Order: sequence, then structure tokens, then C-alpha cells
Amino acid sequence: LQEKWIMSGQGADLRSWLRFVMSALKESTLGLLITDPLRASHLKQGDIIACVSPQAADVYRRLCNRYGGRDLTSKVRVIPHAVETTFHDSGGTRLRQIICVGRWSDMVQKRQDRMMAVFDRLLVSDRNVSLVIAGESTNALRDWHASLSDSDKPRVSLLGKLDRSSLAAWMAESQVFYSPSSFESFGIAAAEALCSGCSVVAHRSVSMTSFEWFVSENSGALAEVDSVDAHVEALSAELEEWQKGLRNASNISKSWCQRLHAGQVAREVAEFMTHRG
Repeated sequence: LQEKWIMSGQGADLRSWLRFVMSALKESTLGLLITDPLRASHLKQGDIIACVSPQAADVYRRLCNRYGGRDLTSKVRVIPHAVETTFHDSGGTRLRQIICVGRWSDMVQKRQDRMMAVFDRLLVSDRNVSLVIAGESTNALRDWHASLSDSDKPRVSLLGKLDRSSLAAWMAESQVFYSPSSFESFGIAAAEALCSGCSVVAHRSVSMTSFEWFVSENSGALAEVDSVDAHVEALSAELEEWQKGLRNASNISKSWCQRLHAGQVAREVAEFMTHRG
């Protein structure tokens, strides 16, 4: 129910409420009787059931165990989305800088309003932090940036869409990647940031489960509540971890490149297929 609430738009308008009610009714009736058994039947045709994070794998193991038993459950494996080798730690100086990447016109998922509210607070509370916003901009973002004070405006880089090498360069000089999203199927931009040596901040949610994995290697933190206050506190605390020397870009990058770089993911798929015979 929590996931359906988030995915439907969190009660933003009447259509959001209707989507939530219809989706909840469908999942609790047709979903249990028809959709889940059919999904399990489809999964039985595969040699491997690939899930993008350990938490996603746990969900599918429960589904597979219910409808296919131990044999089907044994096919579930964690195979994350692959990250280009362009994203890695360059060994350069890390700025007290937060980077965000998103399709900012997507108000329900990417939540530019949440990001702007959080950054308004950070600009006041931390006079040394710089903010980088990448991705196709919107009128609301441009208006917000234009409204900043003369002292704050240079601290916020509104970059628009970037090519891959430029995005990797910005990530390689930042300390923290922030996701204000309400939900993510995986979080590819966050994975790219980890490979670049950034730590990650988001909020704990049933619809953001990859991020529980992303912060598990001394590589970030999650706000326990999805509110502006909690997001600001989590970002401030994460910047403090960098200030204290408790975050290490090289270690973060090494740990996640070994999991997420394309060559490693390809090798794992090949090994799984060999093991299955």
C-alpha cells in the first residue's frame, strides 16, 4: 500500500487518489489471483531471474517460493544495472559539493520542488557548500535560480543536460550525490556517482530499496523520514562525515566499480549461466 501510494502521486490531486484506490484494489484481488501466478509462470521459463539489488531479490524470492518452491527461488540472482567505466574516481580534490541528476520535468518522481526546498535551507545553514544540478532544466528551476541572492547564486550550478564525460567530471569533483526522488527502480545516476567516488543521500522508502544497498559500504546515509527537515539533516550529516575524514572517495569508487562496472556485471552473468549448466 505504501508503494502504491508513492507511485500514484501521494494524494497530490483527485486523479492521484483515484489511481491509488484502483491500483490497491487491483493488487489485492486480481494481482493475487491472476497477475502474481502468471508472473511466476513467466519466471519459470528463465535460467536466471536477475534483480537489480539485494532488496529486490528478497522480494522476488518470496514470490518465487510462494508459487514455484525452492527450485524457482534458487534462480534469483542480484545482477545490477551496468555502469560505464567513464565513471570512476579521478583522484582529484573533492569539493564540499552536492550533485543532483534528474528529469526535472517529472514532478511526481524526481521532485524538483523537494530539491529546491532542501537546497534553500542548505544555502542558509552551510555557507561553504556548493550545489550542482544536472539534467534538462525547467522554468521553475530557472526562476528559482534567478531568485537566489547575489551571494548564493554563484554557489549553485544549473547545468542542463550534459554528455557522459562532462557528467562524470562533475561527479568526480563532488562529495555527495543527492536523490530527492519519491521512487526509483534502481537509481542509475546514483550508481554512477558511487563509481565516481561520491557518497549517496536519499530517504528510506519501500520504493527506493536500491539505496539501502548503495549506502551500505560506508558510502552514504538515508533520511529516516521523507521530509524537507530530514533530507537537510541527512545531507548536512553526510557532509560532516567527509569533513571528519570518515568518507573516502577512492574506497567508495573501488568498492562500487567492482560491483557495477559493465565488464564485471557481464562476467557475473556469464558465471551464473555457466553454473546453471
